[in-house]
Amino acid sequence: MDPDTTLAEIRVYVRVVLDDSTSASTRATHGEWLAERVEQLDQWLSRGGFPPSAWNKPPQSLPETLDELHALSHPTPYPAPDATRRRAATAGLEAIERELKANPWERRS
Repeated sequence: MDPDTTLAEIRVYVRVVLDDSTSASTRATHGEWLAERVEQLDQWLSRGGFPPSAWNKPPQSLPETLDELHALSHPTPYPAPDATRRRAATAGLEAIERELKANPWERRS
């Protein structure tokens, strides 16, 4: 386990859970992820693991969004969940547009 990545994830999940504009389902999901990361970090430290480096030096820039967090915790090119959903939604709209173009009789002015 990387305590630095885990702490960064915890901090982002806390922001999401405490943000008033977050939906209840997103808040619940991120709350579960937050609890899992806190438990992982607790187990790591309880077994003698070293603390996150942020706890030993002045604070540095932390990820502000889930996409930034995803980039930090997944260094290989891998789409973030939000980006994947956006692509799926866009693909769905493009499919509807193609169908409307293929069946112009369905359009009524």
